[in-house]
Amino acid sequence: MQEKDPWKSIPEESRLDFKVVGEPLASLAEATVNKIDREWPPALQEVRGAQPLFMMLTKVAITSYETLKYFCAEKPDDPNRRIYFSSSAGPLLRSLADEIYAVVYIVEDIPARVASYYRGGWRESIEEDRRLRERYGEAPDWRDWLERNRERLGSMQAELKITEAELAKPALVEYWPTPAQMKGSDETNAFFRYLDAWFYRQFSQQSHLSYPGLAARGANFLRKPDDPVKEGIWLKARSDAVGHGVILLLAYLTEINSYFEFGLRDRCAYLWGLLGEYFGVAAELHEARYAALLRKDRS
Repeated sequence: MQEKDPWKSIPEESRLDFKVVGEPLASLAEATVNKIDREWPPALQEVRGAQPLFMMLTKVAITSYETLKYFCAEKPDDPNRRIYFSSSAGPLLRSLADEIYAVVYIVEDIPARVASYYRGGWRESIEEDRRLRERYGEAPDWRDWLERNRERLGSMQAELKITEAELAKPALVEYWPTPAQMKGSDETNAFFRYLDAWFYRQFSQQSHLSYPGLAARGANFLRKPDDPVKEGIWLKARSDAVGHGVILLLAYLTEINSYFEFGLRDRCAYLWGLLGEYFGVAAELHEARYAALLRKDRS
């Protein structure tokens, strides 16, 4: 049986014009950044580091999506942009999924988990500092940098109220958990299992290059140049990469706007409705979490 071209198998009317979703998604992303900057909840003003943490997470999520969109774009024409660049999308999509895990986990207890985030970061930083000092502590060209790093860590220790016992034994401070280690409410845990099964696992495989991930990214390279379905496979992979990027960024923005009540829920709901008509995975994710989340009243 002749292999079907996966791109030609998709009817024209089932292919979403990117501009239809890309422009309102970009507008929603920009509005969310502005809300975090200008309308941060007064009740959270006293949680040190919370606003910059959510701002960084949001800007990084948007930038990951914009990067993916750029190297998967068809327009404007660029002879240096290859159709097979979409094979590099997996690690960026995994990063977007990481963002969703982080936000869902943090908002369950913002004061405690923001503190845990920075304290875990301190442990990683102090351990790195000690490795560097052990290897380069006697090197003259490292002296100034190591001294500045020690001053930075000293400020961090004071800010985070690191104890003398923790300074002597950094392992007393827990690392920030990986997605597999994040445990929350029953609802959160069920969503994390869903996210892992249908998104995170496949993108982690592509990041770590286990066989399923390597095959997903690299098998099409083994086809001969004149293979009749080779280009169609790349076209479908590119479409899937952008589609997943749109879905994951929208999921992230929906989490932010649902929790902080920035007044953008209707714009999130509009995009979910639009995506659900073209991407089955978007309709399923919306049904699994976001239909209820967008209706939830936190007041």
